[in-house]
Amino acid sequence: MRLNPNLPPDSALDPLEEAMRAALAGRGHAVSAAPSETDPLAAAFTSPRDPDKYLIQVPRGIERDGGFEAKARRWFHEAGLPQNLVSGIVQEYCRCLSQPDMSRTASEENRVMAELTRDWGSECARKIDLARAVIARCGDPAAVEEVLAETGLGNNPWLIRSLAAFAELPTEMRQDSGRLV
Repeated sequence: MRLNPNLPPDSALDPLEEAMRAALAGRGHAVSAAPSETDPLAAAFTSPRDPDKYLIQVPRGIERDGGFEAKARRWFHEAGLPQNLVSGIVQEYCRCLSQPDMSRTASEENRVMAELTRDWGSECARKIDLARAVIARCGDPAAVEEVLAETGLGNNPWLIRSLAAFAELPTEMRQDSGRLV
């Protein structure tokens, strides 16, 4: 997988890809000259082949719910979310569970909207729609939206930004099990 498919096959890597590979190699990751499915750079943008392969780690004090975790893994997989994004979502979900009512108030929703509008300007509504489109691909968007509302995670600016950014990735970078998401 090439991050820049517009480059001819025999050309050097584009500068961003080259810099990302150098950063990964500098951190001790085995990075091949040509991207492959086992490449950590490619893996950063792809979901596992099987929903059960998502690693869900929760902090001490958070009670695990195997049934909910299995549903969440299916939702993540249906949306094609990569492991690194899923790990962040799980972390924020657990934070919301440990701080109930923090993100569920109208004033918090207004604060988040003001922050996103300030950051995104006229693109705000479009980017929020992109995040919603990722949620819609989760297989059971009504159940996902219910969880987001109950926990307050739906008002989390990091989650909204992350889902919008994921939706804006070039299609060839959002692959799992050989299917485009």
